[in-house]
Amino acid sequence: METPSSEVLKSVEKEISKLLEPFDSMEAVDKFLEEESLKKDPITRFLAYLLKTQVISIDQKKNAKQLVDLIPEYIKTTKEYFGEDFESPLLKIAKRDRPTVEADIKRSYFLFVNSCKHYDVKDYKKYPDGKTIPSRALATLAISDDKLSYTQGYDRYFFISYALSLKFCEKVGLDFIFAEALAYYLTKPLIINASFNDLLENPGTYEGFSLLDEQIKKYCPNTYKVLSKGHLSAFNYAMRWRLLFFSDEHEIDGALLIWDYFLLHMDDTDQFFGYIGAAHVHQVEVDDDFTAVEKLQKFRDWDECKIIQDTKLMAAGKRLRSRNSGRRIFMLVSIIVLLSAAAYVYTKRFDIVSKF
Repeated sequence: METPSSEVLKSVEKEISKLLEPFDSMEAVDKFLEEESLKKDPITRFLAYLLKTQVISIDQKKNAKQLVDLIPEYIKTTKEYFGEDFESPLLKIAKRDRPTVEADIKRSYFLFVNSCKHYDVKDYKKYPDGKTIPSRALATLAISDDKLSYTQGYDRYFFISYALSLKFCEKVGLDFIFAEALAYYLTKPLIINASFNDLLENPGTYEGFSLLDEQIKKYCPNTYKVLSKGHLSAFNYAMRWRLLFFSDEHEIDGALLIWDYFLLHMDDTDQFFGYIGAAHVHQVEVDDDFTAVEKLQKFRDWDECKIIQDTKLMAAGKRLRSRNSGRRIFMLVSIIVLLSAAAYVYTKRFDIVSKF
């Protein structure tokens, strides 16, 4: 990987400046993230994430160049870290971690492929086999900070960031090889914000699980009774939700809508997790403690926009619509229509009979 020429970087910088124009303040970034839509532009979202995580500043006189400068910075760093092992980066991390990284990348590669297909990333099949680039980025994380030595789940953050970065590079005219650098700089703050180490070291005392249990008791009392009967708490089913910010539970657009709101709540992640976790539970029918965990972990028929709406209502202490209220309203309307039709037919028959 060679640093692009100064002419290429200058040209790209101008294009990036145009794309950053709507984000003239952090309020503008927040407004974009707050949109309850599954159809957000991935390029705009990528820039919003870089701004919100402070990878680049909100200063429009500087941020386009800051973004471009990430590329030579990453190339320099990785060449220093890996040297002759640039194409075999896992040789530079702890031997015990190598099989786990390789297995996770192989297992999660489909996530990257599906994301590329969804966002119409051109010729994604021509990209490397899905091993070297994520391996190098994840190894760079581990070498850059002992606290970021590989933990299962890091691969999901990188692959989603990488898909967004590839789409961004297509837009601004950068060769796909440089998407690795930009994806790395987005992945790092996302993982840091997820607080993997703190959570895994003391999962039983994690406040977010307690807050989630409290919200379920308040907003999903029947589910809470079922879970309590089986001595089940959020700890038993919600660890993956919290570590990956629900990225394994949703298709890419739904997952990123959830991520939008986690980024908006980086200062109160634990409390926010309690609300949004309960909003997920509210959409699942749990009727016995034997299958409760399986149902909660395997459910996929989510209404993501309603999850966000319910999360906001919970945070405000307001009541939610009943889980099946929409269905009941539909059934009630259907019954009324059928009764009206029956009454109409009966009246017509009565009129015909009366004529005889």
